[in-house]
Amino acid sequence: MPRRGRAARARGRRGRLASGRACSGPRARIRGITVAQLFLHADIDPELSAAGAGDNGGIATLLVRLGDALVSDRTVGVDRVVTMSRGSVRDAMGDLLELESADRTGHRYGRIPLLHDPVPSSAAWPMRVAARRGIRRLVRAVGGVDLIHLRMADVGSLAASDVARELGIPVVFTVAPDPHAVVESLDRSGRLTRERFGRIDVDEHYWFRTRLVQRLAADAAHTVLFPRPRLAEDLRRLVGIDLGAHPERHTVVPEGVDLDTIDRSVAEAIAHARGAPASPALAELGDLVERLAPDRRGLPLLVSIGRLHRVKGMAALVEAWAGGPLAERANLLLIGGDLASPSPDELEQLDRIDELIPAGERNRVGLLLPGHRPNDVAASWLAAARFGLPGLAAAGECMRARA
Repeated sequence: MPRRGRAARARGRRGRLASGRACSGPRARIRGITVAQLFLHADIDPELSAAGAGDNGGIATLLVRLGDALVSDRTVGVDRVVTMSRGSVRDAMGDLLELESADRTGHRYGRIPLLHDPVPSSAAWPMRVAARRGIRRLVRAVGGVDLIHLRMADVGSLAASDVARELGIPVVFTVAPDPHAVVESLDRSGRLTRERFGRIDVDEHYWFRTRLVQRLAADAAHTVLFPRPRLAEDLRRLVGIDLGAHPERHTVVPEGVDLDTIDRSVAEAIAHARGAPASPALAELGDLVERLAPDRRGLPLLVSIGRLHRVKGMAALVEAWAGGPLAERANLLLIGGDLASPSPDELEQLDRIDELIPAGERNRVGLLLPGHRPNDVAASWLAAARFGLPGLAAAGECMRARA
């Protein structure tokens, strides 16, 4: 395209982003189903290079893997998946140009500019209007979608449900009794009382989120549920959903894992344990372990993978490990967190960990805190903890045999 024409299109995109008017691209030559899915509290990327940094946790990873799986399995009839996440205005403009291409199948990504710095999900409700506009723009840019999959009681799902209702798009909602089960647990423990509920709800928004789950489930064309020991009883008691009333509207599906990634990581770790050269991922882990004090090398690795956030309990895990007998028998490897530019939530956990074990003491006591790694690398490290690193870390079964 001539530079002049491309510039004119870019100016048009910028104007529509600012005004909220939707882009309307031609329906792509897609014969199968187009599915949209979203999580607006993460910077989702196809390579999962930022998995474990900031808010890019398990949901961000799951949506990448799920979208890839849907378009690769030709038996399910899905030709295109559009995964939406937050991003800058510049990123959003580029995505609109990409998504308006007439015949793009496969797993595509679109960023939504929330016009605000990232905030915790509990504080993001004022971004509903910007989220709704961004979702509508992306849906129209691809010429429409056949289905929107929602799974969180957050501002993204609230905004997407508004767009789905406006444009007549069916919604599939993955229902979990959250925060219902959290409220019940806090109530039983005595930490949440009638007198304290209002003060706590100002921060956690339990009441609004429970009502949002009920609304999304009632409006959905179909709901998906995770297996639980007393699923029907819990859904009826906690959420108010009677699974027996309309069983055709509900499907129970176990939450999936990417077996291909796990199988590759296990094969790689076993080969290295038997003498094959280390892959780049295992070589990097070996370099980290070599920095430990000599008396810490050869011990098994305890591994935790996740965001550095209080709900994940990383600092609590360090405290339990450091104060118990496992500290003498295994090194602790925490994978996750943006150490270069930590978010407020990450900084809170890092400060707590530093109070327990200062940075200068970590190698001496056996604490490895490398920050986040790409999803495939994290899987390789987890497999190495199971099968060991020759001369550096014992296999996981060694520790269990002595337990």
